Amino acid sequence: MQDRRSRHLKLPGLGVLQTGPFFHKHPATNPNINPFEYNLEKAAELLREAGWKDSNGDGILDKEIDGKTIQFQFKMLAYNMEQTHFTLSIYAEILRKIGIVLVPHFLSWTEMQIQMDEGKFDAFTGGWGLSWQINPNQIWHSNQADVAKGSNRVHFKNDDADRMIEELLIEFDPKKRIQLAREFHAIVHEEQPYTFFYAPQNIMAWRKGLKNVIINQTRPQALPFPWYLDDSIGNEGPIRK
Repeated sequence: MQDRRSRHLKLPGLGVLQTGPFFHKHPATNPNINPFEYNLEKAAELLREAGWKDSNGDGILDKEIDGKTIQFQFKMLAYNMEQTHFTLSIYAEILRKIGIVLVPHFLSWTEMQIQMDEGKFDAFTGGWGLSWQINPNQIWHSNQADVAKGSNRVHFKNDDADRMIEELLIEFDPKKRIQLAREFHAIVHEEQPYTFFYAPQNIMAWRKGLKNVIINQTRPQALPFPWYLDDSIGNEGPIRK
């Protein structure tokens, strides 16, 4: 499934499935958490169990909520970039097969951030590039859920998660920190405030004369401060100073 998804998303194999909030190669990622199975039949069954059905034959699921018939249709805010267009077009096509209508709403980053800060969304898509250090407080703690322009935009609140986040702020033992982070990962996976798709991978190349190149797994991926050119290797003529 991983390779098929990567191809469909125009990633040519340069994508790794994510199951939670930490980078997939970080030790904080819980190795016992597996991606949810891609199974449209099971998804349709769960929707039926939750009371969603196509009552008028228009191909769109609906449900009576507070005396009103509501169609399963939602708008998703998305950053206006090529890869996001590809991703959401495929996601919308898949959802439509089980009677759900996703309407992408592509915006500039400034416009998208304003709407997210003001809570004007049904859903949104985005990506994170976080530090290797574990500190989930800003994005995940309940004390950030109602902060104006805060990062906990989905208003995630969970008492056990709060406790683990607070312990991570004062715990310095590496093994205990990893254990807490993995338990936190399990909660986020179960609650699904976000559904994690994939971590992108990149191919980088540089000329032989560029020395001391350091490529990190997380941001900043390229750290150019220690780079230097050795003008005696693989270059045409001397480098002018």
